[in-house]
Amino acid sequence: MKHPYYLAPGYPRMASVPLLRVIYKHQTKRTTPVLALIDSGASVSFAPLDLAVWLGMKVDREKSLDIRGFNNVVTKCYPGTVTIEIDGNDFNVPVYFGGRSDMQCIIGQDPFFDMAKIVFERYEDSFSIERIRQKA
Repeated sequence: MKHPYYLAPGYPRMASVPLLRVIYKHQTKRTTPVLALIDSGASVSFAPLDLAVWLGMKVDREKSLDIRGFNNVVTKCYPGTVTIEIDGNDFNVPVYFGGRSDMQCIIGQDPFFDMAKIVFERYEDSFSIERIRQKA
């Protein structure tokens, strides 16, 4: 399904970014739609720790990972697996949870980009995501 790029304010200029409304699910709980960045430059997916707590998830505090982001800021994150609903399709993906509740949700490459065909067409201000069948 095709989705528009969102115009994000910024300096020195505004930028179009591939943000998508997704629903995070775990057992019987589900979020309202949340904007997540579809990020081909991110190896893993990320969401604020508060989201995992709200969903009632158990994160693995023994296997924390320090994720280094913009301006070399390090965020301690904890792995968990969550279901992400996109366009009515469910994707079970590992997500690293950490940081403040106002941090951007990110859907990174591993393994989401193996589960869907993702085409970025910034010149048309759109991108598309199509679920693919898993290889046997």
